[in-house]
Parts: sequence; C-alpha cells; structure tokens
Amino acid sequence: MVQKITLFSSLFFYIILCSAPIFSQTNNLPYSRIGLGDLHSQTSIYQRNMGGIGVSLGMPSNLNLSNPALLTHNRLTVFDAAISYEQRYLATKEASEDYRAGNLNYLGFAFPIAKKISIGAGLQPYSTVNYIDLQREIIPETTTFLEYRYKGTGGITQVYGSIGYEPFKGFSVGAQINYNFGSIRNDSESLLDDGQSLYIIDVLNRINFSDFSYRLGMVYRYELENGTGVNLGITTDLATDLNTTRFQAIERKDAYREAVLTSDTLLYDTKSVLKLPAAYTFGISVSKTRHYAFAINLKQQKWSEYEGFTTESLGDLQEVRAGILWIPDANSVSSFFKRVTYQAGFYAIQTPILQGSTQIEDKGITAGISLPVSPTLSSFNLGINLGERGTTDANLIRERYFKISIGVSINDRWFRKRKIF
Repeated sequence: MVQKITLFSSLFFYIILCSAPIFSQTNNLPYSRIGLGDLHSQTSIYQRNMGGIGVSLGMPSNLNLSNPALLTHNRLTVFDAAISYEQRYLATKEASEDYRAGNLNYLGFAFPIAKKISIGAGLQPYSTVNYIDLQREIIPETTTFLEYRYKGTGGITQVYGSIGYEPFKGFSVGAQINYNFGSIRNDSESLLDDGQSLYIIDVLNRINFSDFSYRLGMVYRYELENGTGVNLGITTDLATDLNTTRFQAIERKDAYREAVLTSDTLLYDTKSVLKLPAAYTFGISVSKTRHYAFAINLKQQKWSEYEGFTTESLGDLQEVRAGILWIPDANSVSSFFKRVTYQAGFYAIQTPILQGSTQIEDKGITAGISLPVSPTLSSFNLGINLGERGTTDANLIRERYFKISIGVSINDRWFRKRKIF
C-alpha cells in the first residue's frame, strides 16, 4: 500500500512539474471578455477524444467528469489527469495573428467505498478569462494620440466531490458538489500622448468568487444481447447564486506602467450575488464494454437568465456532441494495437456570446487513442482537437484552434481487506 501511495504522489507532482513551464506562454481569447469568460466542458481527455460526450457512457478504466452517477462504473481506484498545448489563429478581414499556450486540464480520482457506492474528487477549471485589445486613434486637428488598452485575466476553478450509487442493476444516481473559487480582473487603460508628456489612466475591476454549486445525475442501461446495451443519462446543474466581492479603483501610472502615481478606490470588497442559470444535459449511447461505443449528447443552458455585474446580454447555450470508440480486441496477447482504444467525435455549439445580432458558434472535430500500459486497465491517453469559433463577418473575429492533449489513467485495487489463512 505504501508503494502504491508513493507512486500516486510521484506521478501527481510529475504532471504538475511537467505542465509548469508552459503556464507562462501567452494566449489571447478575445471572446473571453464576455460574461464569465470561456466556459470549459467538464470532461476527461477520454471523453474529449469522442467530441466531449459522456453523460450516458461510463468506462471502468477512466473517469467520467460529466455525470456523477457513472462513478459506479469505477470498481477500481482510478486517478486521471491531463495537460494540453494549444495554438490559436485569430483573424478579421483586415488582419490576423496567432497565439499559443498550455495548461493543466484537470486532476481527479475515484474509488469504491462499498459494493454499490463509489466516490470521487478533483480539480478542474470552470471558466478562463485571458484577452487583450488595443485601439489607437488621433484626436482630430491635433497631433495627440489616444490609446485604449483593455486587458482581462483570471477565471473560476472548481474543487469537486462526488458520489454515485447503484440502487439496482443497470440504474445509478449521483450527486456532485463544487466549490467555485478564483478571480477575474479587467483593466481599462487610457493613454494620452501629445509628444511631450504621457498620461496613463487605468480603471481596475476585480471580482472574487467563493461559493458552492451542485450537479445531479442519473443513468440507466438496458441490456440487449452479447454484452451490448443502450444507455440513457441525464444531468442537471442547479441554478446557483454565487457570492462575490468586488474591488474597483482608478489609478494614474507612469509612462512605463511600473509605478502608480495616484490611486482612488471606488469600491472595496463590495459583496454581491451572481446568478448562474440551470443547465440540462441528455445523452444516449450504445456500447459493449471494452469493445465499442456510439454516443450523442444534447445540452441546453439559458444564459439569457444570467445576472452579473454588467448589462451585456447573453444568449442561450445549445450543444450537440457525438463520438465513437473502438477496441479491436481488449484481451489480445498477440497484438498490442488490438488492445488500443481508438476514438473520434465532433461537436457543434451555439455559445452564449452575443455580438450585436450575431450569436457566436463553435464547432470542431476530435480524435485520440488510449494506449494500455499495464494489465490493471491503466492507460496513456493522447488526443487532438481542431475547431473554429466565430466569423469574420460584421467586423467580428474568427478563431481557428488546434489542441494536443496528453493524459494518464491509473487503475489499481486499493483498500482491500487482508485475508489471514
């Protein structure tokens, strides 16, 4: 047991250290200035390789981060983690540029505590804010330049705990509690340059988040024949009021943005409530354990009911995701590649982002493989994602992105009672 715990801890810190160097690379997500930023799907790399499905499909060797009811499929202790590297190409009708970045996607583990009960816990992002926008113009009939610089950073992270229970064969229910924390900082700078002096005025807004949210789920499997079954799953993210505090200040800086010359606090730890709308996800899949699966997810969330700190309007989110997996022969001893899991999928999302009369769409394809590394169902997971968000019409921004993900799933049997003969 001590050796297993040591291996677990070593791998945990190895993943953190491997991902640390790429945290410093830059990225620009222009649409993340809207609402709470770019929203992340709560999925593992195994699910993302299939287009991000998973509400109805559970796997005994991998974590499912979408539906807590599917924890009952994990009859071994499983640890799952992934990192990713992304390149993003931004374009308007007049210009284009590219950015790259990497990050730690998630950490999670689960294990059974009774014959029909499993629990899980982990860390995952909920949203990311990371944008910068520069606008420069000359004051008419003068030589004085005005520059506006808008910058946002931060996001919301979730620490979660979940439980799944199978009251009778084929039917499971689950619940998850998330502790949401983090901060979003938005800076609006105005720079005046008349050739003789330089003035920088910065309006700083920072919102801190600290509160709980909840998810409920259930899944039912109807057995057909030869080990094939039809799975139905549903989850509900309950509407939530997140407690927040807000800080706002106006500062005058020097020309190098290194020193604050004057500062005036407008708001200090002002408490408020941010209202998150409920989300509903339905999934159906046909699967044969450790052989093949076909799955589709449908999701809706009324972000038009969102209440935040601005008067901006959001649209309702709608998602369609679909994916497949295939394992030629999970028990093959003659061919390693017959034991490999091959995956592919696609997604089409109507995001909550409204730009005038245009609601921004996000669509893409995914593919990946899961390489077995031991007889205990552990695996090394690789995935790619090609996608496009937005359009160059109506002076908007189109983002094309390419993402590579690497992850591990470690399975073992822990907490066994010793038998004395």
